[in-house]
Amino acid sequence: MRSRLLQLALASSLLCGSEAAVAQTTTALRLGLTTVVSGLSRSVALAHAPGDGRLFVVDKAGRIRIVTPAGALLPTPFLDISARVLSTGSEQGLLGLAFHPNYARNGFFYVNYIDLGGDTKIVRFQRQTGTADAADPASELLIFAADQPFSNHNGGDLQFGPLDGYLYASLGDGGSANDPGNRAQNLGSPLGKILRFDVDGGSPYVVPPTNPLINTPGALPEIFIWGLRNTWRFSFDSANGDMWLADVGQNAWEEINVFVDSANANHNFGWRCYEGTRPAVTAGCQPINTYHAPIFEYPHSNATGGFSVTGGFVYHGTASPALANRYVFADYVSGNLWTTSRQGNTYTTVQEPQLNRGGIVAFSQDSAGEMYTLQFNTISRLSATGPSGLFSASSLPRLRLSPNPATGRCLIELPFAEAADVQLVSLITGQVIRTTPADFRTATATLDVSGLASGLYGVRTQLNGRTYTQRLMVQAN
Repeated sequence: MRSRLLQLALASSLLCGSEAAVAQTTTALRLGLTTVVSGLSRSVALAHAPGDGRLFVVDKAGRIRIVTPAGALLPTPFLDISARVLSTGSEQGLLGLAFHPNYARNGFFYVNYIDLGGDTKIVRFQRQTGTADAADPASELLIFAADQPFSNHNGGDLQFGPLDGYLYASLGDGGSANDPGNRAQNLGSPLGKILRFDVDGGSPYVVPPTNPLINTPGALPEIFIWGLRNTWRFSFDSANGDMWLADVGQNAWEEINVFVDSANANHNFGWRCYEGTRPAVTAGCQPINTYHAPIFEYPHSNATGGFSVTGGFVYHGTASPALANRYVFADYVSGNLWTTSRQGNTYTTVQEPQLNRGGIVAFSQDSAGEMYTLQFNTISRLSATGPSGLFSASSLPRLRLSPNPATGRCLIELPFAEAADVQLVSLITGQVIRTTPADFRTATATLDVSGLASGLYGVRTQLNGRTYTQRLMVQAN
């Protein structure tokens, strides 16, 4: 997972497969979050079953629990496969959940998890007969499995296409840094891909006849999109079937992509050759205009960016008309949040300055199209109440770090005198490495960075409801 706002216009001819130019404005909405459920444990995914007014929340240890429309969390898990799931790594565990479009009749749902051997399994379960509150753990049917060479970059999302009814699954590039095996571009590997299955055409599935590589010798026919680093979250616009993908960057850029399926669509999104529109590992690569273009990218920065993008959904609910047809996404580390609107072939992305919430690992929608955010321990309902006027990124207060680079200790100057914990976090995973309390009288804190490996880290704190993150270079003694 990782993510800053970039005020950049990209001509649609910049990259082959680009759907539009990227435009920027400073008009934002008044967004709000209302807590629905708290007290969860390491929750990473949220979904709803078609025609069911409840939400189903996934914790990475291997359990799925039910949230009623009234916001009650049922005490007994809907499914508990924790004994089958490896969740010790920060990017391992039970990662994705999708309900079959005909779930009300067949009771089928699908999960994506890391097994005890450290590898990906995409499997089907079935609801227990005679109850809506429990699944049958013995009903597991393997759909697809993939070896994972490292513990990170597992992807993990699952979605059903609203128009074709196919099951889509995201797999990261297999981990480490800069895709050392060049797996995202290897058409014989499922890693760094979106896979597509017709789970109704056979058991456990058949390959959809319109998959782009079905007649390509040596290629996995299940591959639908390739050249991805770690698409932790993707979604479909329920109105038109367009796919929105948030791809987590390496160490500089986060990106949002839109895939509009057509006969001449470009299915190669360019990693590891390019990180966003910037060169990464270009040996053996084609010119940049041969790859699918992101509609938005932002560099790693705190005030108007971040370090780990979390993809959301296009809103089609009725409770917040101001949010209609906007795609919403956030940054897990910085807490910044953006919306994207579309006019024809032009996408306009706006940072929403009135709402900042760190730790958003997923978005979801309920059966009415209302949108929710998920943090490890909290589900919140998203709302919008109209334009908020102009926003100047330069007006945001910031943390000040000195020295930077640091070798033993680093003095943190907070923008406000307020009691707060200051955390040193991994910019790759968001994992908290060290914590120290701030002195609210002097608005300062001192972080001990001795004994750490050299590299880039994040310094993070929450003040007045906003998450602040700054990059810190640590140099080992």
